[in-house]
Amino acid sequence: MRLDGAAIAALTAFVPEQDLRAMRVVTGRPGRWLPRLLGMSAITLAPYVCFRAGRYQPGTARGLALIAHEAHHIRQGRETGRVFFYARYLRGQFQSGFKHARHPMEIPAIDVQRAVFAALSSAD
Repeated sequence: MRLDGAAIAALTAFVPEQDLRAMRVVTGRPGRWLPRLLGMSAITLAPYVCFRAGRYQPGTARGLALIAHEAHHIRQGRETGRVFFYARYLRGQFQSGFKHARHPMEIPAIDVQRAVFAALSSAD
């Protein structure tokens, strides 16, 4: 499914609209199993974003922050090309010792996620 208009409107200040509109949300089986197997909340296989069961919550600040994080990965893939994106991501896994928060491609996505959460949770 695609993101709804309310989620897109809430996130365009943080993520390019074209990347939000490109996103294809996967919440059903078997897609939702992949993030769980890898211990993540969601995984981007652009343009598809597979969300772990219960983690796709576009009506909450935390859920929108996660969507923005994954949309940032769609942006990275668009800007670098998907093949290069995945090769660079794999290389980053080894460079960071498989530590999500230290991965060079995750750091800016985490920054976006934190900014969205801070802005939207303070708006409530």
